[in-house]
Amino acid sequence: MADEIVPECVCEQPEKWARDPHFPVERDDQTGEYQIVHGTDHRWRSMMRFCPWCGGRLPSQRDGLFTKPNEGEIAEVRSVLANVKSAEDVFQRLGPPDEIHEWDDSLEMSSGRHDKVLKWTRLFRYEKRWATLQLNVLEMPDGSITYLIAGKYTGPDTEAS
Repeated sequence: MADEIVPECVCEQPEKWARDPHFPVERDDQTGEYQIVHGTDHRWRSMMRFCPWCGGRLPSQRDGLFTKPNEGEIAEVRSVLANVKSAEDVFQRLGPPDEIHEWDDSLEMSSGRHDKVLKWTRLFRYEKRWATLQLNVLEMPDGSITYLIAGKYTGPDTEAS
């Protein structure tokens, strides 16, 4: 089943749901994706990859908004970060990050269902060093680190002018 191509959704139910202001589904105009909207203030969104009505694959233009990380750059990141144990180790190897973000407690969900989410304390973002990737280094409460490699965002500027 994993190798089979799932046909696209043709039932049009997600579009009908997105047009209904009382139904918790929205369509993101930028990505073309359908999202389930949830949370008390409706700010949480979960992307729908498949139609729950017909099982068909739902559209997404997300790939067009990000670069595909270059294998050579990925190998460099892995080599540079081999055996790092702390944020200080990362800084010694990569220098200061382009951005630093602190964990925002307001992002936590109050329902209690997400109490096992692994929380980080600081995120260090490196974007300028590589042409095709963005490196996010997460510092955990115990001081250990983990990292994520992602494509760089190439879509329209979302900041207000």
